[in-house]
Amino acid sequence: MRQHILLLLLFLWIYARSAWCFNFDIKGVEEIHLKGGSSSYFGYALLMQKGTANFRPIVIVGAPGQGSEHLGGSVYSCIEEGQCVKYNIVANNDNSFNGNFLGSVLKGAYRVGTSFITCAPRRAKAIRGIKYTHNFLLGSCFIKYNSSSYATPQDFTINPIEKEEPITSIHSLNLSYYDYGFGQAGFDLHYMPDSSTLLLGAPGVKNWNGISMTGKITNLKKWSKIPERQAPAFQDNYSYVGYKVTSAKMGTQTLWYLLGSPRGSNLLGCVKIYTPNGHLVTTLTGEEFGSYYGSALLAVDTDNDGLDDIFVGAPTGAGASWDEGYVYFYGTVESKLKSYVKLVGGKKTGARFGTSIVSLGDIDLDSYVDVAISAPNEDDGVGAVYIYRGGKTGINQVYSQRLSPLDFPGRFGSVRGFGQGLSNGVDIDENGHNDLAVGAYRSNQVFVIKTLNVIDYILLLEPNVTSVSSNDMNVKFCLFYDQRSPAKDLKSLQFKIYLQFDYRVQGEKSFEYVWNMTLATPRCDSIDVSVQQRFSDITPLRVLLKSEILRPNIIGRGTDQIEKLIPFIHECGDDNVCQTQISVKAAASLQEIVHGLDKEMAVVVVVENVREPGYGCKLHMNFSNVLELRDTKDCDLENTTYVCPLPEKLYKTEKEIPLKFDIKLRKPNVRQAELNFEVTCLGNNLSPEESRVGLTLKVILKNSPHIQASSTPSNLLLDADALEDTIEATHIFTVGNAGPSPFKQDVLFTTPHIKEGDTDIFEYEATGYLNGIETQCKPIKVNFAIDVTYNVSALLTESTNKTIVVDSSAENVDCSRALYCFGDDFDYLYRPTEILEYKVKVTAKTKLLASHYKNDLLKKSILALITSASIASTDLQAQAVTTIFMSKDNRVPLWVYILAGALGIILLALLIFLLYKCHFFDRNYRDKLNDEKLMEQKMDDNMVNLQNVDLNDLPENYN
Repeated sequence: MRQHILLLLLFLWIYARSAWCFNFDIKGVEEIHLKGGSSSYFGYALLMQKGTANFRPIVIVGAPGQGSEHLGGSVYSCIEEGQCVKYNIVANNDNSFNGNFLGSVLKGAYRVGTSFITCAPRRAKAIRGIKYTHNFLLGSCFIKYNSSSYATPQDFTINPIEKEEPITSIHSLNLSYYDYGFGQAGFDLHYMPDSSTLLLGAPGVKNWNGISMTGKITNLKKWSKIPERQAPAFQDNYSYVGYKVTSAKMGTQTLWYLLGSPRGSNLLGCVKIYTPNGHLVTTLTGEEFGSYYGSALLAVDTDNDGLDDIFVGAPTGAGASWDEGYVYFYGTVESKLKSYVKLVGGKKTGARFGTSIVSLGDIDLDSYVDVAISAPNEDDGVGAVYIYRGGKTGINQVYSQRLSPLDFPGRFGSVRGFGQGLSNGVDIDENGHNDLAVGAYRSNQVFVIKTLNVIDYILLLEPNVTSVSSNDMNVKFCLFYDQRSPAKDLKSLQFKIYLQFDYRVQGEKSFEYVWNMTLATPRCDSIDVSVQQRFSDITPLRVLLKSEILRPNIIGRGTDQIEKLIPFIHECGDDNVCQTQISVKAAASLQEIVHGLDKEMAVVVVVENVREPGYGCKLHMNFSNVLELRDTKDCDLENTTYVCPLPEKLYKTEKEIPLKFDIKLRKPNVRQAELNFEVTCLGNNLSPEESRVGLTLKVILKNSPHIQASSTPSNLLLDADALEDTIEATHIFTVGNAGPSPFKQDVLFTTPHIKEGDTDIFEYEATGYLNGIETQCKPIKVNFAIDVTYNVSALLTESTNKTIVVDSSAENVDCSRALYCFGDDFDYLYRPTEILEYKVKVTAKTKLLASHYKNDLLKKSILALITSASIASTDLQAQAVTTIFMSKDNRVPLWVYILAGALGIILLALLIFLLYKCHFFDRNYRDKLNDEKLMEQKMDDNMVNLQNVDLNDLPENYN
């Protein structure tokens, strides 16, 4: 009974620690090939469905390139042997020259005879204008309620933007703007069965800005748009929001809609995350231009914590060459996204890894969901699919299996584009493990790849002695296996057992058995052996046990080989019990560990025994998980303790054991690292307390944060003659860390609050982003003094004599309010390349501002608005200043104009009176003036004639 319990405990331990087992059977791959389907894109989209009592399993295959230009696209139902039947889905175009791309997406239930949905995003509708007929790509989707019904047309046609207005419009700069005319609804499709909700991508809406549309299966004539675009956003043209769509569950109450926008964020690509009511939660942004970040999406719970994790494909990311592609993985904790981890596949040139990402379900039945990621251009266009395994910490960063047609046995011709189409994992052969269909759309092929059964088994080897002190001993050996699949159809299996003894055992030394094992039932046997006498070799006696599964097409997971080393005991007195006295000392090469700087540490353990010999001695080590033992090949891991054998005999001597540890500090909240060592030997240790020693090292942070500030715009003009309602500026603060340790991203913004009456003149709003993820910022009440010190004159561009300084130290400023931006316990700046950017939006109400400072404007014409940022736990500060040039009110009062007019009239009357008194208006006086003018004219003419006389022509005696 004791053996059975021990076997069961060992089985549970091995099951929990399983680290691989991707069990796709590449030897039994089945091909479906559409003959004569050149350029049909057969395999572009796939949906697998399980069979029933009356129907065999099927693969529903999209062939969006098949058919004529006006009727392009088909959908097929195929069985594993390759026979296919075409569905009668009617999706006529009014007048398209490129085909409607019917079959480019497929979603549905996973049982034959249930429903599925497919779309034709390029289905055109002709609208006749005054002179011409215009063809618009509105897009449609089609529902088949019974996948086993081929001849009948679709049961329902979805036209979500058929009646949306306007189709096109003319906006500013006289530019034509396609509102819904090229919406291409159904470019991608996501179905949420829990709420019977469809999420459609329409990336062509609003000049290819793009949207998503949501509707209930129960009412497909009512659709909601996310985001609800009202006016043209020319800066977002061709961003393709809705190119890919999916949803993520963030607990039982929270649901997110994810909309991929591979050309958004100035071609970096982005994923916009919304709530179902259209509120923007956050935006994930790519890091490389043209990587098509957001063109593939998957949300699935890979660590079994109840929260979906997010995968974002960037298939044209350059990598080390070009178009290698990668996938960004965002884990979640408490409904918040962690920093991303980048998956890179095989890092092959032109592979476009990350083109398609699907959930396989738990294919190896370890309680964690697994994922398939395709690279359809890998190996010069052949393609490959990579399998990644989920686990308690999320997705494993190293792929566990690579599926490539180049590795498949058999002849499948020239396979091209393998992986463009991927089905979700579905168990079509009912063995309890999900299977996969992969489309090679450029060669019109589909491959069905099934999974093998997985069993867990353990071996147990138990000699009846722990040391060799006599000639005889008994060795017991046991085997146990269980099946992971709930089908439990592997009721019995045959195993071959090998048992091999040391050369010092008398008689037969090797034994071989064939056991017929029963599912979940342990089996044991034993054997008696004798040890030879009179030999000089006292190294431990070796016993080896191995097993082998005799049935093919089964993957076994477990320890298939056990070796026991049984020490010999000598010089231990008449009682044959060694009385040892072991002491242990340890010293580390570091006194403290600096996070991010110290990568390794050496420890020397010194062991001494001053009494009878110690045999079978072992060093037991356990240490904090931030430390990793470098050389473990001779050690066994028992729970969290490494057990390493020492020399065969420890006797009246010191033994130095050098150890190397790698320091793996991931979380900055670790404050210390502990190591514990203990040495045990066979026999009786007379000083057990001295055989144990521990080390504790403090973990410290040494970082070099820096902060810079700027304002956009840096200057504003406040015209008192033409006041707007508000003026805005953005104070930008960038925080970095030169290392070496991580730095927590907590920043306090001191913002001057001034009231005019009961109303705030300035309003503030803060946002922050790190690695494309928004940090938390909120207004707080400050009940402590904030020390903000800086040189005001150095900060200003104008003289302080002309400037009104508005900061936290100014008069009448409310200092009890501030903005606090903070991260979670794991939100740190780790690398010097990481930059945390905060934006504090400042809105000033101009009329209140002008009113509040109207008296100051008599002496000063400039206002400097200063926001300060302080980094928590440091004395670092930065100030951003916006200079507001405030013009005075120079308008002239009305009474001035009236008085000036009256004075002008009086002066004119006085001038006329004076001229009258001087007889200016009498005729005689005027005639006299005219005669004087004539006389003066004659005198002037005589003078001119005199000047023209040549003096050389005059006589000599002329005076």
